[in-house]
Amino acid sequence: MKPYGAEERFGKYEWEDFGGWSRNHTKAVSIRRWKRPLKKRARQVCRTALRRLV
Repeated sequence: MKPYGAEERFGKYEWEDFGGWSRNHTKAVSIRRWKRPLKKRARQVCRTALRRLV
C-alpha cells in the first residue's frame, strides 16, 4: 500500500503541494499567539465598563 499522497500527478508527487499549508498554519498560530493578550485585555475592559453601568 502506498503512503498517502505518494502518487504522481502532473509530473510531481501530490504530497509536495502540502508545503504551503504548514507555512500558513505557522503564521496563523503566531498571529493568534500575539493577539491573545490583546483580546484578553479588551474583554477585561468591556467587562469593567458593563459592571459600572449596572
